[in-house]
Amino acid sequence: MSLRMRIRPDWSRKLPRPLKIPTVTTLHTLADIRELVEKHLPAECREREIWRHVADRLNRRSSNK
Repeated sequence: MSLRMRIRPDWSRKLPRPLKIPTVTTLHTLADIRELVEKHLPAECREREIWRHVADRLNRRSSNK
């Protein structure tokens, strides 16, 4: 197993700047985005190509130290 695969994702990583979704929330970390996508986005939306891309990028960024 490579070193990269053994490193646990760091979901606490801060965003370069907060992402404000008016009247909903402000996202500060990768974990905030992950929670928004996984818990609040309907399954049919998560299956769309754009959200699969977002999930992939989040996973990559959380693992990129």
